[in-house]
Amino acid sequence: MKANAKSLRFLGASPQKITVPFFQRRYVWEESNWQELYENIRDSNIKPFLGSIIIKHLNTINPSEAIIVDGQQRLTTLTLLSKAIFDSLPVNNNEGVRNSVQNFLFYRINASHTFDKSFVKISHSKADAPDYNKVICAGLLNSDILDPNTLIDSNSNILKCYIFFRDKLETLTDEEKMQLHDNLFNENREMIVLVELDENDVNEQSIFDSINRTGVRLNGADIIKNFLFQKLLDTCENQREYVYSIYDKYWGEYFYQNGDFDNLWDKERNFGNNQRTNLEFLLYCVAIIRWGWNDKVFSDLPSVYKLKTDEYTFDEFVDLVKEINNYAKIFYDKILEMQRRIPSEEPVLFSFKDFQSRFLLILEKFGVQMFYPYVLSELLKYENKLKEIHQGTFNHAERESRKALATECLRNNFNLLESFIIRNRIARKSVSDYATRCSTLIRNDISLIRNWISNDSDLKNEGISKLLNDVNNDTAKMILFIIELYLRSGQGEDINELQYKYSLEHILPKSWQTHWWNVPVINERGKKMSNAQGNPLRGFREADVKAYRDSYITSIGNMTLLTKNLNASIKNSDFKKKIDGDKKSGGYKKHTSLKITRLLVDAYNRGDKVWDERHIRIRKEMIMDLIYEIWPE
Repeated sequence: MKANAKSLRFLGASPQKITVPFFQRRYVWEESNWQELYENIRDSNIKPFLGSIIIKHLNTINPSEAIIVDGQQRLTTLTLLSKAIFDSLPVNNNEGVRNSVQNFLFYRINASHTFDKSFVKISHSKADAPDYNKVICAGLLNSDILDPNTLIDSNSNILKCYIFFRDKLETLTDEEKMQLHDNLFNENREMIVLVELDENDVNEQSIFDSINRTGVRLNGADIIKNFLFQKLLDTCENQREYVYSIYDKYWGEYFYQNGDFDNLWDKERNFGNNQRTNLEFLLYCVAIIRWGWNDKVFSDLPSVYKLKTDEYTFDEFVDLVKEINNYAKIFYDKILEMQRRIPSEEPVLFSFKDFQSRFLLILEKFGVQMFYPYVLSELLKYENKLKEIHQGTFNHAERESRKALATECLRNNFNLLESFIIRNRIARKSVSDYATRCSTLIRNDISLIRNWISNDSDLKNEGISKLLNDVNNDTAKMILFIIELYLRSGQGEDINELQYKYSLEHILPKSWQTHWWNVPVINERGKKMSNAQGNPLRGFREADVKAYRDSYITSIGNMTLLTKNLNASIKNSDFKKKIDGDKKSGGYKKHTSLKITRLLVDAYNRGDKVWDERHIRIRKEMIMDLIYEIWPE
């Protein structure tokens, strides 16, 4: 290894060809990066430092070749600026710039070859090569210079960068453009540190990690990907083409396509004060499944991959990449698709019998992300079991029986975990131990969940009963929605699928004092605490009566679901108006498509026209019994 300060003229020296490894990320620099580099280059009075470029020489001849370990973003940007300068100058005033561009941005295999037999010096990966070569070759190996106006609608960052520099150069005189070119290639302006490794050097990753990089820093997923495929190259023993095919099939074509794949895998998730992309989180899940929890698995995931694969063979690295791909397909189809569709206009229907989607909805809405490794591992086991059954020599009845057993096993596992999560949510317990619980669960029998519930009194039925007197809105909305699905799961129901789009309604409103004082307050013993005029009865203080009624507002027995929010005049009115509505707006009677709300309206129509603490307790008991049925201990 050697490291020296260099000017950009190093491009004219050996090696002839500099290759961006197939596994490195696409060109991602944006306007803020281009602007900063442009300002640094333009000022002739300062000697800017643009960071390091790490290359690794390969034992190749004709052409001699090196790969870029780090620095492709800035090197690409510098060469695009050089080409933009050449293209912006009049033909009769750019001979010197032409020579520089030809000498530094192209190479010829043999010295005797004319320029028309040249090749672009920086060989980009498949994703960026067409646009990069289009810019670099225009007016040289191709006849026409690019017109920036024809590129404006492009989504390519390479073309956007070229347009940015062409726009900047429009404001300069030809002399200023020439000066900018001289600043770029001045031998005395050593703007970078060039780190050169020999092919036998195996420490490029540690060098890469230790250097303080400028620009857009790699995230954990990029570092892990680069590490895995560099290790595959290091251990492939002349199977480079096979490594390329592994990358294309199991990584490049899946994670770096255009369209929704790009958007969803790059979308960030919040974890407290931290953010991770979906791809980083997938790699976290794989690490938990493979190696279990440790202190660095979330804070420094790349180091976990490096440590745990330290003695992996080539075949073991291939297996790891394939395993990541298998989990990625499930993660995308089951989790990312739901994450994308729920806030969109696309209808997402849930039924009680579709236990997978129901469970994933709960995890997504409650933000219970740390159990996803267990979910992915169980889903992959299930898919593999179905494949095994499909490929087996069973008759139709045996095959269907085995499928049913596999499905029932998955259902039971998910239902048990769902029960724990719902009960934990009702109890408002911390989720800080979910990551370690998940890791333990993957390596143990599902009966472990029953132990979690039985060992915590708050999670048992007696504890849950008390806690249902004070349930937060998000929890209550989800519980009532699942109960609604459960009530529709029997035979003979016309509609058993619903969207998760309902509003939570407090029957006794938070602002009850305006219209509800004429309803006597009834304590647990059935004794009135106030009369029909809203006055506290003997032995009760007004403050205590108010506090008692206030305490019932957050009881799950005082909640229902509506297809949309009532307007304020109905929402805070008395019980009759809430049921009937008025001439302008409908009340609960217009929302009877939901069984959980129809129960209220049916009771009212039968003559039970009062809503008080006694009714809230009765409804709570009914809901509580359903909770015990759906999510047993």
